[in-house]
Amino acid sequence: MKVCAVIVTYNREKLLLECLDALARQTVPVKQVVLIDNASTDGTAQAIQAVLASSRYPFKLIYQRLAVNTGGAGGFYEGVKRATLAGEFSDWLWLMDDDAEPSPTCLEKLLAAPGLEQYGFLAPRIIHKESGREEAYHQKIKMDLFRIKEIQKPAGLMATSLEANAFVGVLINTKAVAKVGLPDPSYFIWFDDADYTYRISRFFKPGVFVSDAVIFHKDQIFQKNSDNWKHVFGLRNRIRFYKKFAPPLGILMLSAKAFKHIAVFLAKGQAYAARTLMAELFWGDREIEIRRLK
Repeated sequence: MKVCAVIVTYNREKLLLECLDALARQTVPVKQVVLIDNASTDGTAQAIQAVLASSRYPFKLIYQRLAVNTGGAGGFYEGVKRATLAGEFSDWLWLMDDDAEPSPTCLEKLLAAPGLEQYGFLAPRIIHKESGREEAYHQKIKMDLFRIKEIQKPAGLMATSLEANAFVGVLINTKAVAKVGLPDPSYFIWFDDADYTYRISRFFKPGVFVSDAVIFHKDQIFQKNSDNWKHVFGLRNRIRFYKKFAPPLGILMLSAKAFKHIAVFLAKGQAYAARTLMAELFWGDREIEIRRLK
């Protein structure tokens, strides 16, 4: 069973090397790693060039540095594309950001799941590295298209089928790429993973949670603050996702929720955020001037 890991990185050299080290420690070896660098400026490129010049890792490392930062969504779009075109065919694609650290048996446990081939993707248990808390909110049991919400997997739940999952160690059946295509780069950040894994579970094969496969996540705790540009992207992308998949009743509920956020942004004088949501709601604007949100 051949596995190709796909990693997206941006200005986190230390975390990236820790992620690569963790891949090298897997009890079931990774065949190759496709690393997409979103135009990092912190020395990541130099560090990887040094790695490529050495024999530090047992897997083949394919490094691609993008000219501009395309966000996590653009990075995974390029990574999955590169992985499926990279000379040697892989049966599974193992997607993760640079702040992920799979435990040594993570891949072994994922591949040992009963009925492996009947799934479009398999998701490990995600544990916050510092606090030790389970990040069950990354796993969606159901995307409720009528109520415009995600039903999250409760922490501690041992086994369940999933409709969507974050790009934190999710193992994707390579055959799914031929069926549903590539990740959508237009999201830039957030919801690109929900979109892609939902497409897989809906149009290819279901996803499943593998409780004894563990991956550690070193993400920062994010506060839901409407002044944060990532929060604006999250709202915009939620609209984008549900416009793509929700039925007419769901679209009506989506519009009502969106107008509430737009009103809040206008009341706070944040016209750029209000315009962003309006553009997505009415015109499906796929271009966002990111520097105006940061």
